[in-house]
Amino acid sequence: MKIGIIGGGALGLLFAGYIGQEYDVTLFSRRMEQSKQLELHGVHVKTAQESLITPVKARANWQTLSEQELIIIAVKQYDLEGILPILRTLPIHIPLLFIQNGMGHLTYLCTLNNQAILVGTVEHGALKIDDHSVYHSGIGKTNIAYFRGDERILALSRMQSDSFPIKLHQDYEAILEQKLIVNAIINPLTALFQVKNGKLLTNPSYLALLHILYEEIIPCFPKIKENMTIKEVERICRSTSDNQSSMFKDIEEGRRTEIDAILGYVLKRGAEMGRKLPNVSFLYESIKGMEFERGLRE
Repeated sequence: MKIGIIGGGALGLLFAGYIGQEYDVTLFSRRMEQSKQLELHGVHVKTAQESLITPVKARANWQTLSEQELIIIAVKQYDLEGILPILRTLPIHIPLLFIQNGMGHLTYLCTLNNQAILVGTVEHGALKIDDHSVYHSGIGKTNIAYFRGDERILALSRMQSDSFPIKLHQDYEAILEQKLIVNAIINPLTALFQVKNGKLLTNPSYLALLHILYEEIIPCFPKIKENMTIKEVERICRSTSDNQSSMFKDIEEGRRTEIDAILGYVLKRGAEMGRKLPNVSFLYESIKGMEFERGLRE
């Protein structure tokens, strides 16, 4: 099976490194230098215990994209709009898998004609080291569900390993909402306080804020409320205790964050339900302020 991966960030490299062990992977990067490094060195996945080197193909243009049998889109949500024109030129029989944070990208998916479109959430911890290397800081799983289509085409869901498990779900909204709630609580707090995930549990004041945010956010998602307690958020925080959240990393490295895709979506949901979310608003404006001070305007 030929699998194309769009995006040479941490998740794009992580997926290429593991999936490339089983499938014919081409990674599509926007920079020629990264493509050269990937062609020369392959993808190097590092963990605390071992290293994995996976040969992959790499392109800095869209040639061969239409030859793929599955395309995984691993760019940030705010970069999706820029590649939609390319995706719209693809044959509609090619399945697309989107693995963005937040839920704002669902409106984009409705504009595509592909017969099979999937969405996914990733629980792994991944930090990009350089153009061809990624540190796999925490093993989780990839959750996948169909936004449109059925299960006939996705051999990928049958690829299981201890280091990179993949689980197919029936309800795409449920998996996206669960991940959104976790991201809405953990990512902005760790970015604001510049701490790893585990500190939200060991610092009593940070833990109190985690609980306050949960109580404010969860009523906006009644479908998830019964199945996702505060203990589940704490469990995820504990299992990724040594991880640096993507939002913390973005702030640290002077990149735009996904705050609009995450807390911005929560605020929109709250407004639609007539709910005031003062703590969410404070946290949203705090991260936007940090972006402004670093010159990270839209």
